[in-house]
Amino acid sequence: PVRGQLLVLQPQADVNYCLLADRGLHMYPRSDGILLGGTHDYGASSLEPDRAASARILAGHQALFAGMRA
Repeated sequence: PVRGQLLVLQPQADVNYCLLADRGLHMYPRSDGILLGGTHDYGASSLEPDRAASARILAGHQALFAGMRA
């Protein structure tokens, strides 16, 4: 099994593009929210959310977008 984890943000009409970045980070806008990922935990089958993984995903996207402003 491969376990993945996503964060779902509130939908934002202005976000109409996808993002694929280093370290497995990705972003996909949808009408019901913006999906942020990602993790790829091979051999893991737990369905419990991993708070540390959520924090890494969010921090990674924040750093990526902050770097775009510079």
